[in-house]
Amino acid sequence: MMKSLYTLGLKLGETVARDTILFWKKELTERSVLEYIEKIICRYGHLGTYDEVSQADNRIIVIRHRLGRKGSKFFEGYLRSALKNIIERDAVFEVTDSSVKFDLRSR
Repeated sequence: MMKSLYTLGLKLGETVARDTILFWKKELTERSVLEYIEKIICRYGHLGTYDEVSQADNRIIVIRHRLGRKGSKFFEGYLRSALKNIIERDAVFEVTDSSVKFDLRSR
């Protein structure tokens, strides 16, 4: 079941995130993707709380939620796919039962 939620997240992250960001922001940039995650998914969608730390060569984003391990696996697939397909970035992910953390290294 967890693998299928992760796979579903991968598929939806390819299309839903791209279409929503294009409609909302009219551009596909790292900034617009992170703003989508912060505002549409977390703040307006009430799916979690967003926190970000910027360091010299990377950005660390953490989303805390109440969706359990299955929700974390879905988020991991969705966000991994959105980052890869929209801004061509790979991130290092860590998931727990109540959070998803990803690290975006500078290019």
